[in-house]
Amino acid sequence: MRINSSYFYARNINKKFNKYEITHNIDNNKSIIVRLDGHNLSKLFKTDKKCFNKRIYDIMYNISKNIINYFPYIIRTYSFKDEISILIDYDKFKNNKYYKNREEKLLSILSSYVSSMFNIYNNNNDNIYSFDARLITLESNEVDSYFKARKAYATYTYFDRLSSFYNIKHETKGVYNIHHILKQGIIKDEDLYEYICFGVEGKFIDDKWILTPDRKSKLNRHK
Repeated sequence: MRINSSYFYARNINKKFNKYEITHNIDNNKSIIVRLDGHNLSKLFKTDKKCFNKRIYDIMYNISKNIINYFPYIIRTYSFKDEISILIDYDKFKNNKYYKNREEKLLSILSSYVSSMFNIYNNNNDNIYSFDARLITLESNEVDSYFKARKAYATYTYFDRLSSFYNIKHETKGVYNIHHILKQGIIKDEDLYEYICFGVEGKFIDDKWILTPDRKSKLNRHK
């Protein structure tokens, strides 16, 4: 039997399946944020002996630092624990011929980049980890509120971990009550001042990609 190996033959017989491929174009009237969450990663950020696993936090810091080298269509990021939110520069992204303004390309490529970077930095061939990605579209005047909301959640998870590790009762987990507990010296200084536990924000400042840990102002407020 003769096998037809021509490009035109392969292209023509595949045309009928193109209509079944699901694609979505991104709404260019909105601000575009991609939020990535680690799959089954939460357990890595803590150990039985330490409140925070600094090595894993450092990996997430390095991802936030270097993602701009692999995906240049970024305006702003915020990362805490196993989550990264990325504000996309849509004006640059939409003109890229490869992405063609398609949602599935944006999400899959960013997920691949972050997953690959995490596994390279983690350097553990026994366990391979991945990040899912979701698209969030907002009005431009809602962007600051979104990042404020993620920062609020980062603050909660930080104090929640302190409470859990030091066996602080549930009814005292609120930040206001933590303020008083800190003065009692129950919590170690190294856990209070772990620079990335609250989160890290990335922005362009004078055309340079700068990461700013947001721990100091928040911790000072609760001393």
